Amino acid sequence: MATDQAVAATSQTIVKLLKDAFDLPGFPQADFKVCYAANLQAPPLSEGVSVFLYRMNINGSRRNAPARKDPKGRPPVWLDLHYLLTAWAKDPLKQQVLLAWAVRTLQDSPILPTHLLNDYSSGEIIFGPGETVELSAESLTLQDETNIWEVAKTQQQPSVGYLARMVAIESRSELKEPELAQTRVFEFREATQ
Repeated sequence: MATDQAVAATSQTIVKLLKDAFDLPGFPQADFKVCYAANLQAPPLSEGVSVFLYRMNINGSRRNAPARKDPKGRPPVWLDLHYLLTAWAKDPLKQQVLLAWAVRTLQDSPILPTHLLNDYSSGEIIFGPGETVELSAESLTLQDETNIWEVAKTQQQPSVGYLARMVAIESRSELKEPELAQTRVFEFREATQ
């Protein structure tokens, strides 16, 4: 199961996936970057796509599934990561082309495999063998998108929502089993009247 570095590794994987696949002519300055809300107050890129993790929540569908234990004996925490991908350019048509290209690229990679997740995290082993992250487009309501851009304090830009599902985070603490009882001790007290 993944370590607590899994969220950052997932964000880096999305950015690296876009960088490695980029092949659009006419975009010499295009770049891709993980951002946070303060980065969006001014364009974080002169031209390119930003990846903003705006929400993280515990995946509710795993609550009723059989508990899978990590090596330390504790069940993992299953997370869903909600991203906003935003196209940046001085020309609105270029923004539209960049965003359409990014959507097409991510739709071509709906499952992020272990080797990509670990490769894009500076060689550290973060995800265990066979672990993957599901990546899918997510419809944002107008209210959700407005709330995100209100926090950013900037003009709303062409954006699309993506959901990275089922990121399992293992526990750092070991579950210690109590020792088996060897004897019982009974205490008797005299009844008081």
